[in-house]
Amino acid sequence: MFDNFPEVATYNNTLGDDRQYFPDMITYMDKLVGKVVNKLEEQGLIENTLIVVMGDNGTKSTFGHVLPDGTIYP
Repeated sequence: MFDNFPEVATYNNTLGDDRQYFPDMITYMDKLVGKVVNKLEEQGLIENTLIVVMGDNGTKSTFGHVLPDGTIYP
């Protein structure tokens, strides 16, 4: 129901922090995981398969790591 966006979308949001797109992102991820599950079921492998979903979209631009000498690495 939320899949009303193109495969490659630009939202003109450089921080990627706009919460209005969160439902679309979760729904799209669910759609892609569903494709994997369907393929595993087709191949008869679903019962012996562990699916692990992980993600890392980086950090906000305001995040910085403080090095031992006190300098900040963005």
